[in-house]
Amino acid sequence: MLQNFQRRRPINLFDLISQKLNDEDTSSELAKSVGTTPDKVKKVTQLGLRGLTRNASTQDGAESLNRALDQHKDENVDDVKSFVSNSDRSGG
Repeated sequence: MLQNFQRRRPINLFDLISQKLNDEDTSSELAKSVGTTPDKVKKVTQLGLRGLTRNASTQDGAESLNRALDQHKDENVDDVKSFVSNSDRSGG
């Protein structure tokens, strides 16, 4: 059995999020919801993800991110475009 085991690249959560947010439909929907262009949305999401990555590299930052994710654990985020369209923009 072990002979058939192939080494795989670990899944990077931030790469997955980046791919979803950089999808043309998703970035267009985000842009429309805040009154800007899809290119600006892509730039801002990349900056935001870099910040999240940097913050999550510390114990306090990782715990803070975990608390924030826990607040949204019951939300369906499989369809990012729909999630963004129906999100509560009042904060949190």
